Parts: sequence; C-alpha cells; structure tokens
Amino acid sequence: MSALYKLSSKSRLITGSVAMGLGVLSLLYIYTYDTGFLEGFITGILIGVGFGLVMTYKKKE
Repeated sequence: MSALYKLSSKSRLITGSVAMGLGVLSLLYIYTYDTGFLEGFITGILIGVGFGLVMTYKKKE
C-alpha cells in the first residue's frame, strides 16, 4: 500500500479516479446481478483505495 503513496501526486489522482470509477461500475454490477460476498469485498477495496488516493492528492506549488 505504501508503494501507491510514493507515486507522484498526478499519478495518485489518476490512479485513484480510475479505481473509484471501476469500483462504482462493479457496485452497479453487483446491485443488478446480486453476485455475492467476494465481489462486494473486492468492490469495497477498490472504492476505499481510490478514495484514499484521491484524498491524499496534494498539488505542489
């Protein structure tokens, strides 16, 4: 996990946005097809990591 935080701030923002987008898409898939616990767990991890990467984004001035 700490390897993700060592990325540059722009890379963290892009990676976090993509992870959150994939998490939301998989959340919609799970809601539609009721796939089970494991897929929900993976979705939660994707959204959590994406949210963490977006929140730790610091613009260098």
